[in-house]
Amino acid sequence: MQELYHQEGPQTVEQVFHSLHTRLFNIEQGKINKTTRLLWNQEDDEEYKADMIQYIVANVFYFPASSSLTEIDYCLKKMEGLNKNLPTIIETADFGKLIIAGSNDDEKAEAMKSIADELDFYTTKLKTVKVELASQLKGAAEIRPSLKEDAPIELSRNIKFKTVPDGHISKLDKYQSALLFHFLREKGAINNLSDIALAQIVSLLTGHSEQNIRQDALTKIWDVKTDKAKNRNNKDQYHNLNEITKLLESILSDIRGFVEKGK
Repeated sequence: MQELYHQEGPQTVEQVFHSLHTRLFNIEQGKINKTTRLLWNQEDDEEYKADMIQYIVANVFYFPASSSLTEIDYCLKKMEGLNKNLPTIIETADFGKLIIAGSNDDEKAEAMKSIADELDFYTTKLKTVKVELASQLKGAAEIRPSLKEDAPIELSRNIKFKTVPDGHISKLDKYQSALLFHFLREKGAINNLSDIALAQIVSLLTGHSEQNIRQDALTKIWDVKTDKAKNRNNKDQYHNLNEITKLLESILSDIRGFVEKGK
C-alpha cells in the first residue's frame, strides 16, 4: 500500500488524511470500481482500509490536536452525508466498471453494504482517535498552572528541550522513565493525565522521544513492569523496577540525611 505513504513522512496534517479524503471523494463520485479497490478482493480491501487508518493513527499526534480534530470532524461529517446519500450514489454509479458483472438489485445491495461497512469502519476508528485527541487538549489545559508573581515560568509548546542523543545513557531510560511517572500517576502524586499527555510531559522532562515514551512504554506498561519490554543490553531480572528502586533509595537516603541533621 505504498500510495498511502510519503517518503519523508507527512509535512502537514492535511497530508495525513489525504488518502482518506481521496477515498471518500471517489465514493461520492460513484467511482466504486477496481481502481478504488472496493469489491475487488476482500482480503486486499481489509488490508487497504487497515493501512489507511494505521497511517493516520501513526502520524496524526505529531500535529496540533486542534488541527487534527478539525480534519477528523470534517471526515466524520463527510461520511455521515455519504451514508445518507448511499442509495443515490449506488443507483447512479457506473456499474459497467464494477468487478461484479451487471447491475441488478442484488448486486446493488451488495455494493451498498460493502460501502456502508467501509464507512462504518472509518467512522469507528476516527471516533476513537478523536477521543484521544480531545483528552490531549483537556490534559494540556488542566496542567497549566495559575499565574502568580512567584509562579514558575509556564512552558510553551514552542520551547525546544535537549533530547537524549543516540548511545547516551541517562539516569533512567525510556522504559524506566515511563514506569516512574506511571507509578506517580497511579498513586495520585500527579494529575490523572492520558498516556498522550503524560508522554509529552515525560519527554520534556527527560529528553526521551515522546513517541518512544508513549508507544514503547506507556501503552505496554505491564510488559515494562515484568521486564518483557526493556533495554536489550540488560539481562538482569526486573531490571526496570530495580533501576527505579535505586533512584528512589538514593532520594530517600538524601531525605533521611536532612531529617537527621534537623533533629
